[in-house]
Amino acid sequence: MARKSSGKIIILFFSCLLFISYPALAAGSQGQGKYNLILIVINSLRPDHLSLEGYPRATSPRIDTLARESVYFERAFSQSCWTLPSLATIFTSEYLSSHKLDARDKKISPDKRTFTQTLKENGYATNAFTCGLDAAAVYGLEKGFDRYDVYSGSKPVGVFSDMLPKVKRSLWENKEKKFFLFLHSYDTHPPYRYSEGESFDKGYKGIFKDLAMDYNTFKGIKDHALYQKGKQARISEQDFRHIIACYDDAIRQADTFIGSLVAELKALKLYDKTMIILCADHGEELGERGTFNRFGNQNLYQEVVRVPLLIRYPGIPPNLQGRKIRSLVGLVDIAPTALDLLGISSAGNGFQGVSLRSFIERPLDKEKRKSVISEASRDKWTLLHSDGWKLVHSSVKNELYDLNSDPGEQVDLSENKPQVLVDILQEFLSWRQAHDDHSQADNRIEFDPKLIDNLRKAGYW
Repeated sequence: MARKSSGKIIILFFSCLLFISYPALAAGSQGQGKYNLILIVINSLRPDHLSLEGYPRATSPRIDTLARESVYFERAFSQSCWTLPSLATIFTSEYLSSHKLDARDKKISPDKRTFTQTLKENGYATNAFTCGLDAAAVYGLEKGFDRYDVYSGSKPVGVFSDMLPKVKRSLWENKEKKFFLFLHSYDTHPPYRYSEGESFDKGYKGIFKDLAMDYNTFKGIKDHALYQKGKQARISEQDFRHIIACYDDAIRQADTFIGSLVAELKALKLYDKTMIILCADHGEELGERGTFNRFGNQNLYQEVVRVPLLIRYPGIPPNLQGRKIRSLVGLVDIAPTALDLLGISSAGNGFQGVSLRSFIERPLDKEKRKSVISEASRDKWTLLHSDGWKLVHSSVKNELYDLNSDPGEQVDLSENKPQVLVDILQEFLSWRQAHDDHSQADNRIEFDPKLIDNLRKAGYW
């Protein structure tokens, strides 16, 4: 009899130990949110320019520190090459083919839910601080938020330092509540703002010295020349390096904000109660193909579609902290993952992404996803296979790359590997048929004059 009792005690002990070690599982069993959630989207941030990925410049010491307490997905991909459809994918967990935000005069349809709405229904205070343009409060991204604050300063777009005082105030006001905080900035997106005294390229005197580092300038760059107002100027390697330095300066600037945010969370004793998800909406084109015009080129190459994604949640087991996960994942997976780790059901949301919880808890299992999809518009797509084959498909042509031997996507193998091309193309067309939403819901918007003016100032129009 004593032996049976001791056996029950041992089972109870290990059950309690599992419950304590995996708080995400405990929250799931309760069926309600246990932690706060902060989602940080840094516009145009390339993972290969983070020092945590071995970049030679110390661009991201504070993000690196956060990553050491997180799981980091090395093969995370955006579902688009530009901000609006990418953010819509994050909040609805739908692909562009389904949510239809393929132009700036469209919004998330009223019949589609965002995961913010689910959090609000589960008792969360929901607040957002964004830096304008494609994160403006006209696109349906604001659905479910108690407060959706958009930068309205003198610049065309804002950066994290513009919102820091408001963010700190929001944390203070909501410290006794369960809260969801969404933060989005244009620190690493043109036009770059930085202090020359802190630049990686101090003393630069080249042709970009007195030019704005924005799309009005970058759209004039082709190969090694700058075309402006009917004139042409040669771009030296020093000039190219200066653009990269400005981009890296911007990363370091955003990184400083991450440090301030974490410090504030710790000061308010919120850090150990808060899940943090940090990602980018897309990467950036930095001259790899002779241009710096990601948006105009509808670029779907790796420099644009691969993004950083780290997830830190309270009580994450020590053996998972700092772990880098190789599985293919997408921004489409953020919403179902966040809700799952918070212990909130996503039933009825119509998510097309999957929860990455099993990817986190069992990272050594065999490949969990065969492929990911990214879409530039309704006429250009890419499909990346877990084995390294990549299709870039448009109404004009097909391109095929083997990233294992050609990570820079310089050698198109579409003619050399016709059977591989046909197989992947068939897979893509089947995917598109399954995900293309043919509903006629009205999702057009009227442009605000201020938004149009900021788009012009930023060099889009």
